[in-house]
Amino acid sequence: MKKRFTQIPLRFSQEKSSFLDFLRGEHFSDALRNTISVIVPLVVFFAAGNKEAAIGIAATVLLICLTDLPDNRTHKIRTALSSIVVFTVTAFIVACTVKLPALAAITLVAAAFFLSMLSVFGDKMSVIGSVAIVLATVVFGIKPANPYLFTAYVAIGGIWYFLLSVIQSQISPYRSLNHAILLCLKTSTLYLREKAKYYNLDIPFDQQQTTAIKLHVAINQQHEYLRSLLLTDNLTMNIKNENGQVLLGRALLLIDLHERLNALSFDYTYIRNTMADTAALKTVHDLINLLGTEMDLIYKRSKVSSSYLIHDFNHAMFTAKRSQLDAESGNLNAAQLHIVEGLTKNLDQIAEVLEQITANVPSQKLSVEDNLGTIAYDQFVDRSAPVTRSALSFSSPVFRFSLRLAISFAITFLFLMAIGKSDYGYWTFLTIAVVSRPGFAQTKKRNIQRLEGSLSGLLVAVLLCFLISSNVVILALVAISLLGFYGTTRLNYGVSAFFVTLTVTMVLVVYTGQINHIMLSRFIYTLAGCFVSLATIFLFPIWDATRLHEMIGWAVTDSCEYLKAAVEKHSHAARDITHERLSRKLANVAIYRFSQALDNASVEPLAKRINISAMKSMRQILYKINAVITSIYLSSDQFSLDTPDQEKIGEIIGKLLNRDTAMDPVPVSDIPSAGEFKTGIENFQEKLAHLDSLSGDFRLCWQELNSGSA
Repeated sequence: MKKRFTQIPLRFSQEKSSFLDFLRGEHFSDALRNTISVIVPLVVFFAAGNKEAAIGIAATVLLICLTDLPDNRTHKIRTALSSIVVFTVTAFIVACTVKLPALAAITLVAAAFFLSMLSVFGDKMSVIGSVAIVLATVVFGIKPANPYLFTAYVAIGGIWYFLLSVIQSQISPYRSLNHAILLCLKTSTLYLREKAKYYNLDIPFDQQQTTAIKLHVAINQQHEYLRSLLLTDNLTMNIKNENGQVLLGRALLLIDLHERLNALSFDYTYIRNTMADTAALKTVHDLINLLGTEMDLIYKRSKVSSSYLIHDFNHAMFTAKRSQLDAESGNLNAAQLHIVEGLTKNLDQIAEVLEQITANVPSQKLSVEDNLGTIAYDQFVDRSAPVTRSALSFSSPVFRFSLRLAISFAITFLFLMAIGKSDYGYWTFLTIAVVSRPGFAQTKKRNIQRLEGSLSGLLVAVLLCFLISSNVVILALVAISLLGFYGTTRLNYGVSAFFVTLTVTMVLVVYTGQINHIMLSRFIYTLAGCFVSLATIFLFPIWDATRLHEMIGWAVTDSCEYLKAAVEKHSHAARDITHERLSRKLANVAIYRFSQALDNASVEPLAKRINISAMKSMRQILYKINAVITSIYLSSDQFSLDTPDQEKIGEIIGKLLNRDTAMDPVPVSDIPSAGEFKTGIENFQEKLAHLDSLSGDFRLCWQELNSGSA
C-alpha cells in the first residue's frame, strides 16, 4: 500500500515536468503564434463590419498554418510561396464553380485527385495538397458571393500568416533545429535506460526487445528529420557560422551516440548466465542508468531557444561508479572479466561523447572519425525522385490513393443529393479529407481518433454552451480551444480533433444560435465521412502486408553493405568516410521502415495470411544483426586488421543474401561462444562468430516465413 501512494507524487512530478517541457517547446510557441494569427484578422475585420473578409482570411490562416511544419528558413520560404499559390488557385477555381451544383461536384472531385497527386513531389507538397483539399471543401461550404474578392482574402490570409512565420524564423533561426536535437537526446535517454534493463535479471527479454526496437525506430526517424533540417540549410552549414557549426557538431555526436548505445547489444543470455552470481552485473546496470540520468539532465537544463546546451557532464559521479566496477572486477573469472571490459569500454565512449556534446564542440573540432576525411553531406538528404509516367499508373501508390479519394468525394456527392440540401454537408468531405491515408492502418487509426475526438468535443461544447450565457466568455474559450488544437495537431490527432470540434461548435453556436442543429449535423456528417473513408479503402488498396518480404530483402542488402563498410574500416586502406556513414544510415533506415510496415501490417485484414509471429522474430534478428555490425564498426579504433577473415565474412553475407538457396545451418558447436576470445583480432573474430550465429537464425526464420505456416 505504501508503495502505491509513494508512486503518486512521482507520477505527478513526471506529468508536471512533461507539461512544462511542452510549454517551453516549439509546439506550444508555434500554437501561440498560429492562434494569434487567426484571431487578429478575425477581430479586426469583424470590428470593421466586413464579415466576409474576417471569415475568408481567418479560415485561410486556420488551415495554411498546418502546412508550415518546423523547418529551416530556406524551406520555410519555399513552403510559404508554394502554399500561397496552391491555396489561392484552389480557392479561386472552387469559388467560381460553387453555384453550379454539377460543375461544383466535378471541380471538388478533380481537386481531390490532383491535389493528392502533389505527393509525388515530396512530403512537403503532400501536406500542402492535403490541406488545400480541406480548403476546397470549406470554400464549397461557405459558397462565397464574390469569387474574386474571396480569393483575394485567401491570398491576404496566406501572406499575413507566412509573414509572421518568416519573421519569427529570422529572429530565431535555430529554433526548429534545437528542438529536434533536444527531442533526439530525450529519446536516446529512454533508449539507454531500456538498454540498462537488459542487465536486470528481473526483467524478461521479450518485453525489453519490443520496447527497444520501437525506440530504435523513433531515433532513426528523428535522425532523418535532423538531417533534413540541418544539411539543407546553407546558413547553418557555412563553416564560418559558429552557431551553425556547433549545431552540426552536436547532430553528428547524437548520431554517434546512438550507434554506441546500439552497440551495447551483446549476447544478453550469455551475459546473464555468466554474471548472475556477481555484484558487477548490478553495477553495470547502475552505471548505464547513471549515464541515462546525465543525459536526462542535459535535456532538462537546456532551453529550446538556446544555441548551446547548458549542463556540465558530471564526470566525478561516473568515475566513482566506474572505480567501483573496477574494484569488483578483481573477483571475476576470465570470461566474466572479458564481458565487463567490453561493456566498460563502450560506456567510456558514451561518456566521452556526452562530454563533447555538453562542451558545444563545433564540427571542425570533433575528435571523432570525421576528421579522417571530408563528408559529402548532400548525399545524406532524402530528395524527391523525379516525376515520371509511372506516377500516373495503377502501380503508383500515390495514384491509387488519389483515385480512391476522388471516388470517395463522388460517392459523398451522391449521398448529399439523396438526403437533400444541408448547410453543413461539406463536413463529410472535410472528414474524408483529414482521415483518409494511403495505408489501411493509418486510415483506421485516424477514423477512430476522429470519431472519439469529435464526439467528446461535441459533448463538452454543448455542456459549455448550456452553462455559459456570455458570448464573450464563450469566445475566450474558443481562443483557448484553438490554442489546444494547434498545440496537439502534430502530437495526437485524436486530441486535436477534440479541440477543433470544440472550437468550431462553439463558434457556430455563437454565430447562429442553432445548437441542436449544429450538434446533429456535426455528428451525422462526421460519421458519414468516416464510413465512406473506411468503405472505399478496399478500392485500390495499398497493403503493407504484401511488401514485407521485399522490405526484408532491402534491410538485409543494406545490412550487408554496412558490414562490408565496417570491415573495410579496420584495414589500413584509404577510407571513404561518406560511404561508411551512408552505409550505416541506409541500414538503419531500411530496418526502421520494415519495422513500421510490420506494425501497419499487423492490423490489416491480410494479417491472417502472414506469419506475424515469425515476422516479429525476423525484426528482432535484423535489429541484433545491425547492433553487432555497429559494434564491429565502432571497434575499429581499437585495432586494425591487415587480413580480415574474408572467408567467414563471405559465408555470413552468403547466408543473408542467398536466403532462397538451400544451405545447411552452421552447427552450433562450430560457433565459438561469447567470452572465448580476449582482445584485438580475437575480439573481432568473436563478433563475427556472433554475427554468423545470427545469420543462421535469419535463415531459419526466413524458411519459416516461406513455409506457408501461419
